[in-house]
Amino acid sequence: MPAQETSRPIYDCGRFYRESAEYPEQLKFRKFGPQWFKKLYDDEEELLVMERELNVDIAELRNQDGQGPLTTLDFPRILSKRDGRLYGKWMRYENKLRAHAQDQCLVNSLYQLPVHGSYAGATLNDNSELFKDGIFCPTNESGGAAAYQDPASPEFIAVVDVGSYDFLMDLAVKNIGWIDQKILERLRRWFRMSAGSGQIRLSTLRTFFDIIACMFVPVLLTATMFALARISRLMVRIAVVGVFGLIFTASAKLLSGLSRYSIFSLTAAYFAVASVFVSTAVDGAGKTT
Repeated sequence: MPAQETSRPIYDCGRFYRESAEYPEQLKFRKFGPQWFKKLYDDEEELLVMERELNVDIAELRNQDGQGPLTTLDFPRILSKRDGRLYGKWMRYENKLRAHAQDQCLVNSLYQLPVHGSYAGATLNDNSELFKDGIFCPTNESGGAAAYQDPASPEFIAVVDVGSYDFLMDLAVKNIGWIDQKILERLRRWFRMSAGSGQIRLSTLRTFFDIIACMFVPVLLTATMFALARISRLMVRIAVVGVFGLIFTASAKLLSGLSRYSIFSLTAAYFAVASVFVSTAVDGAGKTT
């Protein structure tokens, strides 16, 4: 009797798959954590049963020779070749043991995969072709749309690590749709460019903010030196250094997302250089007078 074909609707997801080759960071997959953990424990139970059966068979083989019982840890495997049935069971036990270790390594690798970032989640959720009547179309999963559209679900992983965001990067990611519609779309019209795909590469955003940071730092340091050169009173200079130092510290956090330790080191270096500049200017003013 021929197998009955499973009835399944066909969804038009081809464009999504083609775009995913260019934007793989938007993909998210279930990691099936509970299922994997249950499998590991089921395998351990079967391994223990197989080991106990092997120990019984080894003890029977040893009794035939008038010797005391041994376990799989004490009895050399090569001696089990005397009994083809025992040797076959031993090899199946070791194959199961090897497969269990491989599964453990696989689960460990699975949980090292990155989580699905907010940028990728926003891009995925905006794709109306994937979600129809609560169904996630690629897997035909009824009610799956809510799970796949939940950015806080811990049961999903990404295949591409997008890294961590600093404050401004995270703000841009959360408003990616508004940026594309209100800013980039106007630029496209002004420069008569073709309409975009509705997606902005994460690398493009990173490059943009890297350029902003590279431009901001020398401007801030130059402004600090210019202000100190124009001010003659020592106390006012110290106050100016404090204000610009606060701006420098805040911008370092907003533009780079560095750790507290790194920001503390950068701030200390900034004030060290500024204090040298202030003291040099004071010495120069004293010699002039």
